[in-house]
Amino acid sequence: MFRILKSLPCDVFLGAHGNYYGMEAKYARMKEHAANPFIDPEGYKSYVPNASRLSHGTCKTDRRRK
Repeated sequence: MFRILKSLPCDVFLGAHGNYYGMEAKYARMKEHAANPFIDPEGYKSYVPNASRLSHGTCKTDRRRK
């Protein structure tokens, strides 16, 4: 799954939870009339490898519990 995510182009980075993409900080920047902070391809590129590492660590932990 993460191999596919790494290959996808992404301009607007959103997710199921605001903490995935720094929603509160981005929303505050919008109030300042800054450029649209949700256009964040670099944020997406840095998120995917971190999520991949966390997911793989969780899977290993879950396997050890069984």
